[in-house]
Amino acid sequence: MAKLTKSHSVSDLHIPSSLSGEDFMSFFNDKVLAIREKANQAIPTTGPSPDVLTVGTYRFSNEPLNSFSPIYFSEASLLIQKSKTTTCLLDPIPTHLLKDVLPLIGSSILDQINGSLVTGYVPRSYKVAVIEPLLKKTLLDPDVLANYRPISNLPFISKVLEKVVVTQLLQHLQRNSLFEMFYAAFDTVDHNILLQRLEPVIGIKGTALDWLRSYLSDRYQFAHVHGVPSSFRNIIRQHGINLHRYADDTQLYLSMKPEETEKLVKVQTCLKDIKSWMSSNFLLLNSGKTEVMVFGPEPFSDRLDHMITLDGCPNNSLRSLQLIQNAAARVLTAPSYLEELVIPYQSNRPLRSQNAGLLVVPRVSRSRMGDRAFSYKAPLLWNQLESASRTCPVQFASFILASVYISPDADVREAQRTLADCIQQVERTYPDALVIVLGDFNQSNLSYELPRYKQFIKCPTRAENTLDHCYTTVKDTYRAIPRAALGLSDHVMVHLIPTYRQKLKLIKPSVSTTKRWTSEAVEELRTCLDTTDWDMFKGATHDLDEYMDTVTLYIHFCEERILPTRTRVSYSNDKPWFTPKLRQIRKEKEAALKSGDKDCYREAKYRFSKELRRAKSVYSENLQQQFTANDSASVWRGLRQITNYRPQASKGQDDKALCQSLSLHYARFDTSSAMPNTSPPPIPPSSPPPFTISEQDVRRQFARLNPRKAPGPDGVSPSTLRHCAEELTPVFTDIFNSSLESCQVPACLKTSTIVPVPKKPRITGLNDYRPVALTSVVMKSLERLILPHLKSITTPLLDPLQFAYRANRSVDDAVNLALHSILQHLDSPGTYARILFVDFSSAFNTIRPALLQDKLSQLSVPDSLCRWITHFLTDRRQYVRLGKTVSDSVSISTGSPQGCVLSPLLFSLYTNCCTSSHQSVKLIKFADDTTLIGLISNGDETAYRREVARLVSWCGHNNLQLNAQKTVEMIVDFRKVTAPLPPLALMDSPITIADSFRFLGTTITRDLKWEPTISSLIKKAQQRMFFLRQLRKLKLPPRMDRLRLQHVVRAAEKVIGCRLPSTQDLYISRTRRRAGRITADPSHPGHGLFSPLPSGRRLRSIRTKTSRYMNSFFPSAIRLLNTK
Repeated sequence: MAKLTKSHSVSDLHIPSSLSGEDFMSFFNDKVLAIREKANQAIPTTGPSPDVLTVGTYRFSNEPLNSFSPIYFSEASLLIQKSKTTTCLLDPIPTHLLKDVLPLIGSSILDQINGSLVTGYVPRSYKVAVIEPLLKKTLLDPDVLANYRPISNLPFISKVLEKVVVTQLLQHLQRNSLFEMFYAAFDTVDHNILLQRLEPVIGIKGTALDWLRSYLSDRYQFAHVHGVPSSFRNIIRQHGINLHRYADDTQLYLSMKPEETEKLVKVQTCLKDIKSWMSSNFLLLNSGKTEVMVFGPEPFSDRLDHMITLDGCPNNSLRSLQLIQNAAARVLTAPSYLEELVIPYQSNRPLRSQNAGLLVVPRVSRSRMGDRAFSYKAPLLWNQLESASRTCPVQFASFILASVYISPDADVREAQRTLADCIQQVERTYPDALVIVLGDFNQSNLSYELPRYKQFIKCPTRAENTLDHCYTTVKDTYRAIPRAALGLSDHVMVHLIPTYRQKLKLIKPSVSTTKRWTSEAVEELRTCLDTTDWDMFKGATHDLDEYMDTVTLYIHFCEERILPTRTRVSYSNDKPWFTPKLRQIRKEKEAALKSGDKDCYREAKYRFSKELRRAKSVYSENLQQQFTANDSASVWRGLRQITNYRPQASKGQDDKALCQSLSLHYARFDTSSAMPNTSPPPIPPSSPPPFTISEQDVRRQFARLNPRKAPGPDGVSPSTLRHCAEELTPVFTDIFNSSLESCQVPACLKTSTIVPVPKKPRITGLNDYRPVALTSVVMKSLERLILPHLKSITTPLLDPLQFAYRANRSVDDAVNLALHSILQHLDSPGTYARILFVDFSSAFNTIRPALLQDKLSQLSVPDSLCRWITHFLTDRRQYVRLGKTVSDSVSISTGSPQGCVLSPLLFSLYTNCCTSSHQSVKLIKFADDTTLIGLISNGDETAYRREVARLVSWCGHNNLQLNAQKTVEMIVDFRKVTAPLPPLALMDSPITIADSFRFLGTTITRDLKWEPTISSLIKKAQQRMFFLRQLRKLKLPPRMDRLRLQHVVRAAEKVIGCRLPSTQDLYISRTRRRAGRITADPSHPGHGLFSPLPSGRRLRSIRTKTSRYMNSFFPSAIRLLNTK
């Protein structure tokens, strides 16, 4: 039911890190002591005797219970096997293991239980409890200790001993008709009073009484909770009132007619007796949670006095409370015409016509409720402010204050949804305003409907509950301090102290220095490089490393000497159109205002307004050019500027120790020390000549580089290679061919800078940083030139189920073929499928170059290229950069850097020999994403488990580490009668069985339905519509909207099915287009499913038995192709 309703258990919520075990222990202990102190204070000085209220109303036991009887091994074994398999923190071994080895250690456990029963003594270790705090409700604040309930957890054997004692106690109570008295539990019942009543009332004596006395004394627990059962049923029955009880919850029922007022007196008398009895027994009645519910006709319910809780209050207090309620009602229902009472002041003098910021003060002061009217007092207070306070720039253009009240008997979910809709509508109407939501929410909470809003009131506002909330989207805005309540109000007042600092003061201005690639500087750089004698660099040395270092240092020297630089200081509140010239004019305007020269100020103001309009116009034209250009990257840059999207960059911590730790962590897979240091054998004379690169290919590759990319460790920027491609092509072509001929890679091209990128917001360890390698731009160009040659050699020999980095292959093909195999198998009776989604630990970092060279030779890769790749992966220097801190460089001879062009293809070639040997098991690969599909028939999983063992063995021989914690399994079984399937273990670790998994971007569920994927796509489409709203807000030209964004509008119209083709037409056209590409590619693994009939005009249909298989991709594609 929890899965169907998508409800979440309260125990799943995480306890804030700010709360420790000592905090909970102190709170629970202080709470019990406070209740006992109140109970002692509430003991009546006069009234009925405690003995009369406690002992005199009980029925006594006819026969005593002198001792507990020992039990046999069969009884103890039955109790242990029937108990839940839950393990306490104090248990030495898991409970399931205890059940498995019970025949071996059962006699020892039985001796401990019977020894405790016979001697009347409970061992100290059986009385130690672990207290686990549990949040009472999901909507409560997890930072408040009062919102937690203490849950006690005892050792398993202690619970078995308690069950034996409870069983014998219940038998004794039933024999003596005493069962009703021993039924409810309170944490504050005094042990001495209970033990005094057990012997005369219940009849427990001898060793049985000693056992209970030992059980109740000297108990130890992590958070102290003290209490045992008690009862007061007979007191209620004396007044003729029915009751129902469950644990410590008690309900009283009284049936009456409207005219039978004497029964209400009977209820009041009963409550007084209960309160006296509880006070005498050191208990406390929680009047704040004691409630009355009336069932009856609607006319009768309407006549009830809703102010019954004020019964007995003085009349003066009631009148004061009424005045407070009337004032609160006037505040909550403020008139909508208040904004019309404030009129801006228009002066006749030009200097103060628009910038004075004054309000009109009426001449007549009309009084309302003993004070001046709002139309007079508000402008007067505003005009008394200083001019700087009225005209100072602020971060928010305006703010909207929303006052909320949610009734206790309201539908919480419906109220939250309605309030969230209203707030979102306000945000859409006023996107630049700050919205503050505060009021009495009772049990409601906006954390789910509006997750961006933060709640700032953490202190209790009514008793121990936080019912009043304050929400806003800005972090660290207020600090809440409780104050005394106003009059007779049951809510305390809350003082919200502002703690927010402006973004301009909080964030330091960023200083960036960039190179200016002006036409004059580029021409001078080209002339410098063109007149350079590159043969001089080559003839000066025969070492390729020295040759490459000299060339790169010379290019970097020319850049620094010729290209001018520009330093820019950016503030967090800068608008994109606010240019340095506009900033200078604004300073001149402020100086003119301070000087008091009217003419100078008027002229400066005019120049500022004119320059501001021009700057905005230029900015708008630049945005239009970005959208009109046939460049998707330019379009997205424009959208980022319009939407002010600034991704949160990883905060670099200048920590040398962390840098060193990360450097060693990323080199943990290196096995170079264990590998023999032998030089590669020379190239045989009969081997083919090495691969060569032409100048035309190098020139074309340099011209395609993105100038916005960062330079690598060698310092050569992509802008230099792109602008000076003609001049630098000869020297780099010679270096590339020399590297391929000698099978050596220069050391500067193998050096990489590792930039750790956090995988999640909260970092818990070194594994939470993803290593991203920043390599040389020259080396990436060389890799892109080698990549097509390597793919042309290895593609015919690749595993057909490897879908990564191959022509006419995509993630859709991998998902379609996997689902086709599963659905085709499940179309037969008595079948099911087990899908294992394998995860590798740092897959690219575990490649062994020696093993890779052997695998490349088996794929017919030339020996010279194999030796070049091996040299590229060995003796690589890398260092970690974290902010401005750099670690020491280390040498790596294992793995391939993440960020290199050849790394994904090399890993695919490294795992090419990892295939399935059984036709009922499919091994689908997409780079490092590996999926093992076992097609099980008649419950025989032998082939599937054999292939899993082969996969584990293959990974061990090839230095790949399986991550058993992230490897999950999903079982697809549509059989009506199923038995529990045996679990699967990976390297002695159990594999988690999941109900759904995101496989290559598509969410697959165990019932093979598409609702999660469709919901994800709909959510993404709604997010993309935000860009269209921002374009309309920016008021871009309508003609550009129609011409340049027409495909977006058409796509939206297709989704809603208006005027243009529907989604079904889109599905048909795309399915036919994809099926046509598969039929035209004989090497595609799905090509064999499109089998032509003898006539050659139609395709052979796939036989299906279920609708889910019939509506899958391949059967549907064949039907569509046959209906052309």
